[in-house]
Amino acid sequence: MRNTHITDAEWFRFWQQQLGEEEQTELLAHVCDCEWCSSKMADGIPREWQLTAPAYFKRETVQYVKERTRLQRFFDRRHLQLFTYSLKVGAAMAAALLLLLRIELPAASLPEPGSRENAWIESTVPGQDQQRFSITDFLNDKTSHINQTLNTFSSSFFHKEEINDEK
Repeated sequence: MRNTHITDAEWFRFWQQQLGEEEQTELLAHVCDCEWCSSKMADGIPREWQLTAPAYFKRETVQYVKERTRLQRFFDRRHLQLFTYSLKVGAAMAAALLLLLRIELPAASLPEPGSRENAWIESTVPGQDQQRFSITDFLNDKTSHINQTLNTFSSSFFHKEEINDEK
């Protein structure tokens, strides 16, 4: 193994193919280990031995790197976590609105006559006082109903859990 860089005379003999097989192997082994000599070898390659890149190569390479960088930024772990979190929040909001408003077919969701929910229907009957339907009251009633249902369910669930813990 060599401890010194390759001299210009050795490079000249290498490019002229005047080195023996053992000398050439030693020179190439040193080039593999020495960054300075490998750079010097790359600089010394004759132009007629070099391949030229196609004209479109630089343009396509730059375009590819820009596209990969853009996609990489989008799918960066932090951005992906934020994206999944926002999807979860959006889905939760949509589910909450569906539960809150309980979207049903109109024929199946008509309120009982005389109930508070029926006030907006009765107010359209001619000859009666014009009462205005209050969306706040409607949402309050629906929210209270959902709250009571969840409270009953969670109370029974925790009660069962307490019974299981006592056994």
